[in-house]
Amino acid sequence: MAHPMTLPGSRIRKLLVVSMALSLTLASSGAVDAAYQYSTTTKIYACVNKVTKVARIVVPRTGLPACKYGEKLVAWYKIGARGATGATGAAGPQGPAGADGADGADGATGPQGPAGADGATGPQGPAGADGAAGTNGVDGAAGPQGPAGADGANGADGAAGADGANGADGATGADGATGPQGPAGADGADGAAGPQGPQGDVGPIGPQGPAGADGATGPQGPAGADGADGAPGPQGPAGADGTDGVDGATGPQGSVGPAGPQGPAGPTGADGPALGGIVIVSSSVVTNGSTVSSASASASCAAGHVMLSGGARMTTTDSPDLVQLMSSYPSATDTWTVTGSASVKNSKVWTIQAFVVCSA
Repeated sequence: MAHPMTLPGSRIRKLLVVSMALSLTLASSGAVDAAYQYSTTTKIYACVNKVTKVARIVVPRTGLPACKYGEKLVAWYKIGARGATGATGAAGPQGPAGADGADGADGATGPQGPAGADGATGPQGPAGADGAAGTNGVDGAAGPQGPAGADGANGADGAAGADGANGADGATGADGATGPQGPAGADGADGAAGPQGPQGDVGPIGPQGPAGADGATGPQGPAGADGADGAPGPQGPAGADGTDGVDGATGPQGSVGPAGPQGPAGPTGADGPALGGIVIVSSSVVTNGSTVSSASASASCAAGHVMLSGGARMTTTDSPDLVQLMSSYPSATDTWTVTGSASVKNSKVWTIQAFVVCSA
């Protein structure tokens, strides 16, 4: 992300046109005082040749001059204001429906429900055939005298029998002792069955007997056929975005082409109108390992601003003489591009960063 910083226009005197020799104007910011105090953690410094107007990026040391004789020191801040958060992207499309899951196992048999209410009594069935007569049981003890029954109707008078002859009265004998009970005589033959009597009234229903114990659970029946598929359910919410994949390895760096010949210096343009200020824009720092021998960076002016000049900054954790600025040029009407090369040792890194000076 580029980080612009507007410098005061009171110290700018003239607007210079970009020349083919890339000698462009940078304005002094007056960032360093007479005691040579610098703040390299928050600012970037450059020395501008007072005659050729060519800028070069420097890393000054506190207490020492940053520029050579005939040069002027300028500075600008490294970090600008934070941009607004971008809008949330649209939700991705609905993924395909998953396959149906396997049927679950049958649940355990539920407890026995309560007994249902007794149904209505059915009609009286026909009388069954009489069973064979059983043997006579032992006579039970005589019950108590029941109440006298109602007098029955008088029967018809039978015919009077003939009078028998009267016998002579015998003498009354003494009562003999009661003998033992003789054995029961053989059952006499069953008499003929009498006619069927009328059906008696149905007696009242007896009380409900207690519920019987639950029977053992029967074996599992065969699984029923699968039911028809139900209608699709409503669309579920979109799932959370997955994590970003791992970045692939950086490909090998191509070889650097030969540098072209230096073009002739163009004529000096006419003086332009006085400026109200300038803006210096920096590119992101491009960091490279020992396997990268060449790299480029570009910085662009904002819309409506005019590009005046540009430059580059290169650093390394190895020896400084192992990095070299190969080219620094305007690649478009509002963009400055720089290219550098390096041959640092393993485990060492080098960086390149582009800067462009624009009219405010």
